[in-house]
Amino acid sequence: MTRFRLLDGLRALLAAAVLTALIAGVPLALYALAGSPYPPICPAWARSVTR
Repeated sequence: MTRFRLLDGLRALLAAAVLTALIAGVPLALYALAGSPYPPICPAWARSVTR
């Protein structure tokens, strides 16, 4: 019974590690390959508002 509990715990840790790697790794890989999705400078508020 203890062996199965240990295996379940290891499986849960492995699943958490894989999920963390996917959640953090995909955006980091996209940033490394394609760059930042945000513009380097923001336009002034007066230029953004049209009358």
